[in-house]
Amino acid sequence: MGAAAPELPAVAGRFAADVLVLPPGAVLFPGRGLCPRIGRRILGLSLLRLSALFNGSCRGKAVITDERFQKLPFAAAVPGGTEFRFASFFIGALLFLIVFGILCAMLTRRRGRRGDVFLIFLLLYSAVELLIDSSRNDATYFHLNAFVSVAQILSGVTMLGVLIVFARRSTRSGGGKRRRVLCCAAWFLGLCCAGISEYLVQRHGNWQLGCYTLMSIGALILIVSTLAVYRPVWESGE
Repeated sequence: MGAAAPELPAVAGRFAADVLVLPPGAVLFPGRGLCPRIGRRILGLSLLRLSALFNGSCRGKAVITDERFQKLPFAAAVPGGTEFRFASFFIGALLFLIVFGILCAMLTRRRGRRGDVFLIFLLLYSAVELLIDSSRNDATYFHLNAFVSVAQILSGVTMLGVLIVFARRSTRSGGGKRRRVLCCAAWFLGLCCAGISEYLVQRHGNWQLGCYTLMSIGALILIVSTLAVYRPVWESGE
């Protein structure tokens, strides 16, 4: 098994601490309690990813040999070595900054139900991990599985959980069944795109650009289809 992502235990611990110390009425309400802290956590996570610049973690599998690209944001040197690898940590940090901006924009709105911001944080965080962990050369795998990493499995399960929660809320609010079915079908299409891309990139190392482009499209479909399920509920403010 590869080295585990160092930020995951820290982030999980801080979220658990937030839930334990906040009063019940403050937990998961948009604009209060845990939700503003989510923005700070994701910003801290972005900065924490950048710390990989000073160690050998979170480097990509791809070795960058073209001197024109042997610099950030494309590549970073491996400490103690002479090779440059794809800067997975830097791309991850940039994506988390984008997530931070999205969450900040959401916190300025008073729509939706309690827990919405937290659930969307889980959705976006999982999508980023789905992509970045695929490119890492130190990803963690189960002993019986060397195909999909632990982070990717947890990300997929988390995104499915958010989809189920949003679909149930949409059903209770009288949202259209046809919309939910189409969105769920699109979600599984996105999952297939991501899965096929992961399979191909592991079998054909020289296909990385095309595979990660397809995987990014798949992750985007997962996000958009999940949010589309819940959009009527969010806009109605129910």
